[in-house]
Amino acid sequence: MKKLLGLSLTAALCALVLSPVSASASNPTLNFYISPPTVQNTYVAGAEIATFNSYTTGACPTAWTSDTSTSIGTITTTGCSISGPNQYGGATTGAGGAALSRPSGNGTNYASVPSNKTVTLTLDQPESYLGFWWSAGDANNTVKLYSGGTSGTLVGTFTTASLVSLLNNGVGSITAIDNTSYQSCEYFGNPVLTTSRCGNLTNTEPFAYVHLIGANGLTFDTLVFSQGSSGGFEFDNMAIARNVNTPATSLISFPAELNAGNPSQVADTCTAFTSNFAWTASNFASSPSYAISPVLPAGLSLNTATGSISGTASAASSQANYTITATAGAQSASDVISLSVTDAGNLPCPTASPTPSSLPATGQTNSGAVPVALYFAAGLLLAGSVLVLRKKKISK
Repeated sequence: MKKLLGLSLTAALCALVLSPVSASASNPTLNFYISPPTVQNTYVAGAEIATFNSYTTGACPTAWTSDTSTSIGTITTTGCSISGPNQYGGATTGAGGAALSRPSGNGTNYASVPSNKTVTLTLDQPESYLGFWWSAGDANNTVKLYSGGTSGTLVGTFTTASLVSLLNNGVGSITAIDNTSYQSCEYFGNPVLTTSRCGNLTNTEPFAYVHLIGANGLTFDTLVFSQGSSGGFEFDNMAIARNVNTPATSLISFPAELNAGNPSQVADTCTAFTSNFAWTASNFASSPSYAISPVLPAGLSLNTATGSISGTASAASSQANYTITATAGAQSASDVISLSVTDAGNLPCPTASPTPSSLPATGQTNSGAVPVALYFAAGLLLAGSVLVLRKKKISK
């Protein structure tokens, strides 16, 4: 591959000053930013960076380490691979190039996830910053960030469809993390191979260094990279860090999301039931309330504050899908759960017997026996008169 002319980063990026998060902001949020065109590495000083250059091409290793041999985490995968540089990926050996200029160095190894595959990276410790060079991008790439593992809290989902929409097929402009506006077309075409990218965008894919930053205490310890039914998810120069200050405004507003960890539930007739959907409501500005459609089986009801279903079903019902919607102000998100009620062989459900009134005691004998006092009312109703009750006592 032809060696490329080395150029330094723009002064704007080098002089980047990030504003600290306001102490008054209380809701943990995930913010998204993009570097200027052709930049291929993080701006965060002290971040642990995995360039994959020391990795052997082929299947991804189980243990991921940074370029300083610091452990980053462990992966479980169904198809992750390390590839050599080509038209789809492989950042330069240098730290990146000046905006709108060709970066220095030759392309190097990069990581990729093929179609219909998923890679889970369990980090050694919670982090608040993730950066990576997104190369040959398409709308089918997804990154999910969890706190407490994949069975814990989903703190955010980044789908590249949002970024593809912002880049608008190279038409218009976009504001980068240095608060400078750039032509969207400058993000299209591999900057390692192409000097000018705005001339012809036919069949050209976007390349950009992206940043996902947790604010107001948001951290994550598990990353899930997945690819849809076509194409691949290529990324390089992955960086993680903690306590990274963020600019004031996220480039992308992450949509509110609702996900059931256990979406399928079964209740029994005439038996007390409480669901365990393990709801994760993420990217809501405040605690949401819940609603359900269609109507639940008789005897069951939805807790609108928690999204839990409970009660005692009075009849069997076959498995059916229900849509539960979480709403907080103008934000809303839905997920579909399934619920069935099994006939436990105890129908009809027994009804509670009425509790008889206690009979008052009249006293206690020397033997300890309590005589029973019986009361009855007797009366006579005459035409045109009122009912008069008389009480008589019979001791037994």
